[in-house]
Amino acid sequence: MTELLAGNLAALRTGHPSLARAVELAAEPSGAEAIPTRDGDWTARIPLAGGAAATLHSRFDPRGEALRFVGDADPGAVQGFLVLGFGLGYHLQALAGRANHESRIVVLERDPGLLRLAASRRDLRGLFADRRISWLVGLDRQGLYQGLRSLQVVLMSSQLIILPHAPSTALAPDYYQEARQAIRDFAISGQMAMVSQFMLGRKTLVNQLRNLPLYVGAPSLAELRPLFAGRPGIVVSAGPSLRRNIDGLRAARGRAVLVACDIVLKPLLERGIVPDFTAIVDFQGQTRKFFETLPERVPTRLVAIGPAFHDTVRFYPGPLAFAGDPLMDQFLEEARRDMGGFFGGGNVGHFCFLIACHLGLSPIAFVGQDLSFPLNIGHLPGTPKHEEWQNERNRFYTLEMRELEVLLRRRESMLKVPSQDGGEVFTERSMYHYLRELELAIRESGRPVVDCTEGGSLKQGTRVRRLAEFLADCPPGEMPPPGAGPSGLDRARLSAAARDLDRRIMEFLEVRSAIDQKLRTHRRVEKALADGEPVDRLLRTVVELGERIQRQRRILTVMQELASSGFYRAGVAQRDTDAAGGGEADKLRERFRRDDELIRELASAADFLEPPLRDARRRCAELSAAAGSPSGAGEERP
Repeated sequence: MTELLAGNLAALRTGHPSLARAVELAAEPSGAEAIPTRDGDWTARIPLAGGAAATLHSRFDPRGEALRFVGDADPGAVQGFLVLGFGLGYHLQALAGRANHESRIVVLERDPGLLRLAASRRDLRGLFADRRISWLVGLDRQGLYQGLRSLQVVLMSSQLIILPHAPSTALAPDYYQEARQAIRDFAISGQMAMVSQFMLGRKTLVNQLRNLPLYVGAPSLAELRPLFAGRPGIVVSAGPSLRRNIDGLRAARGRAVLVACDIVLKPLLERGIVPDFTAIVDFQGQTRKFFETLPERVPTRLVAIGPAFHDTVRFYPGPLAFAGDPLMDQFLEEARRDMGGFFGGGNVGHFCFLIACHLGLSPIAFVGQDLSFPLNIGHLPGTPKHEEWQNERNRFYTLEMRELEVLLRRRESMLKVPSQDGGEVFTERSMYHYLRELELAIRESGRPVVDCTEGGSLKQGTRVRRLAEFLADCPPGEMPPPGAGPSGLDRARLSAAARDLDRRIMEFLEVRSAIDQKLRTHRRVEKALADGEPVDRLLRTVVELGERIQRQRRILTVMQELASSGFYRAGVAQRDTDAAGGGEADKLRERFRRDDELIRELASAADFLEPPLRDARRRCAELSAAAGSPSGAGEERP
């Protein structure tokens, strides 16, 4: 290894060790020819398909050419850049030199061998050590999407500019076309995820705290996994294509574990098909009506996420289980346990797939997972959604017309995706987001996944088969009955949760007191500044109170979640302030203003949090004191 390459890899290894290893092991592009430039540097010529070749940079003045490449970069603004193609790095060095020190640069490059070629001939240590640069190298479309999603808060908090390096992208045009598609996927999904987080945080937290006694007391997926691990699974969703296969699911008994979306539970039960599990992610209570006409007792176990609408979970007429919830776990210490897996977002069909994964099912098949509008309808006929529309129906206005009306209302967000049959099918932005998130979950699961939907969108990472073919490969055998496993609420864990919540309330009161004192001190600072008086002592008090707040990390994490939009705005403002330069006095005033806004956000979060927090503690204590054994199987629910 040359000394130049070794130095470059050492710089890259400091912040990106896995990439440095990939570059070290990579081979330079086949047929690449390094060419000295007139100004004493290097360019390279690389063969293209068909006999032509691409010269990556100017043979005369590659640095001047690179400066023209970054003409849109504004050194006074915080911007995000997606650079398609690395070349030998001239254009990236020019961009890094011109971009604001608070900007972020993401490099998408297909071939780590191209980085090796560059690192063997040019000094790139400054570039590889630059903290503003993130690298997505050698990844497929799903990997690029995943990498971009991990950077979404930073990238979506500023203007985003895409800069394709034409000679680099010419080396693999299909790859960079896929990269552009990954960027579009990221833009759609990232926007939806951030809007959901900012707008729904308080609604979901109320459900989480109301569900906390059930979350603590009911079984977890980890407790159920030993009963089901290693068995085949079928995820049953409510897409229109389900009507082709719903009766075929009868043959699954004794062969595969059924995990069904909430909306299809009733149609399945009406056909004598009893799923092993059903799932709920709805936090607004819209799906409660799906359960209102169920029998008094249902053997199917309901698996809920923490933010699920509490009354739907509470009144479900069957056994319960919960998936893990990192925010709810912040309230717990003694009562905290292995929940068997988390749900990171998406729709109920996505959650059903994760339930199957957390239970250890393999292989997993999809049925009714259209995520599109085949035949211009979006719901399985006979589901509760159609029942809800029955009162609108007459001989001039059919259910099919109602479905078409829904599609027309969504036409601004409609787009086409590849379908299972090799053609295209319409979907819309929310379903498109769910499709990409599901594909990412499939990739991360590492399990064989079969798509037996027989309609709808094509899902990367799946094998398309008919349901009958999938079931034929599932040998019959003894299966746990629906609802197998622990039931009722564990009172020992509930008692531990009550003690945990006592501690969280004490921490909350400490934070609340520090917030109130900090707000009063802020007003004194403002008055002192207006009167021209010294503020050093007051500012030291502000810092000390901030440190008091920061020490209570568990409860503070929850409060920051409630104030997430405010913290997001503060982060953007912080970057803009640091980017703008200016005098220290101006920066100090701006930081104080921003700190004052944040502490007001936390005060509002505290006002919101205290009542449901105390109520959760009370209900845990009441249930733990109820009659029965310490880990009894009673069915009382709060």
